[in-house]
Amino acid sequence: MSQEIARKSDDELLVTYPIRGTAPDWFFRLDETSAGAWKVSGTDRWGRTVSITGHDEEDLLSRAESQARKISNSLDTT
Repeated sequence: MSQEIARKSDDELLVTYPIRGTAPDWFFRLDETSAGAWKVSGTDRWGRTVSITGHDEEDLLSRAESQARKISNSLDTT
């Protein structure tokens, strides 16, 4: 039996993912995991996620947004 996944609102997502990315309907957060090491995590309204780690937070965010767009594009049925 499959469960229905509820679509999350902007307000719900922005609580834990405060960065509205350039990828449509994706939200991100940036955490410093240790000195100079970063993790970018992202989620969309349906709970799909991306995550990437490294040392350049701007590059990481850009790469995470690119991954998010690829996921969204792969799901586009139009």
